[in-house]
Amino acid sequence: MIKQYTSVALVGIFGICAGILLLCSQCNYFTNPPPQQAPPPSFSEVIDTSCTIGFVALDIELFAGLKVADTAYDFLEEIVATAKRGIPQKTTYTQIEALAHLQYISKIITHHQKLNRTYHGAFSMCLQYRLFDCDINTLIYLTIAQELNLPLYAILMPSHIAIVWHNADADADVPQTIYWETTEGRTSSLQFYAQHYNIDSTQIGKNLMLKKLSKTELLAVIWFNIAQTYANNQQHEKAIVAAREAITIAPSWFKPYSLSASVYHQMQLPENTIYFAQQATQRLPQLPQTYALLGTAYTTLGCNTEAIAAYEQQLFYLPTSSFEYAETVARIKQQIEGLIFDF
Repeated sequence: MIKQYTSVALVGIFGICAGILLLCSQCNYFTNPPPQQAPPPSFSEVIDTSCTIGFVALDIELFAGLKVADTAYDFLEEIVATAKRGIPQKTTYTQIEALAHLQYISKIITHHQKLNRTYHGAFSMCLQYRLFDCDINTLIYLTIAQELNLPLYAILMPSHIAIVWHNADADADVPQTIYWETTEGRTSSLQFYAQHYNIDSTQIGKNLMLKKLSKTELLAVIWFNIAQTYANNQQHEKAIVAAREAITIAPSWFKPYSLSASVYHQMQLPENTIYFAQQATQRLPQLPQTYALLGTAYTTLGCNTEAIAAYEQQLFYLPTSSFEYAETVARIKQQIEGLIFDF
């Protein structure tokens, strides 16, 4: 854990501008990534990533140029100290003990939070304002778990993250697997997550979907949230650089690619939008909003055939439970008809 990091952060990766990136504008040539500048100094050369994950997240955010107050470290230390007072350290835990400890951590979080919402912002900012979502809660659970040597892991879904208590060498009296919803403080199941988030059985365990994340893979989640924070503030170049860090760590995860596509769309760079949108949908096809970005980008470049195909994929994957489903379907069909008319 390092609090005296401000001077180092200022010369971190965001001291280098991401630049304006352009690709070939021919409709059928979007297989090469945008050109990259020389890599900046790696955060792993400066940050001790062996520390518990929450403190590593704060250090990375500071390195990435975000404002991280010492009070964020202090608050996280307070949460860990509270957990240590209430959870006795043992080598194994019974099912009842495991559930009790998960519920105890949930009560600690609930006591401190001002709002539980879907935000996916920077860890430090959410700690400061007590805005807890699934990402923030998961990092808190895992920070406590690593301090107390509890067998907790994060699992990813397309738009959610949860935790699982997993004892690989458990005997009959010890729980092997407990899926836990951090935002609601209750048990769940692998089957529920797969069905609710439309994850096919062939996708489970692939491309980080419903896979127990390693600590290294968690760093990609941290970098993604930094990228999302910069994107939310219209700091496009910084968002792209942070997303690239996430991609470097976890190249099979779709989310940094889809975010990059969205940022490049805002920057009005359709070729780059297409490249990253294609990379995202290759890793997880059921991304209707990413196909919408593809359709818009292809339309901008005058590639009507490709645009129609993208919008048709958007229609195919659009969940019927989505907000204003009928209106969205009608709008997409109108876009397709307009493109056909232009031929």
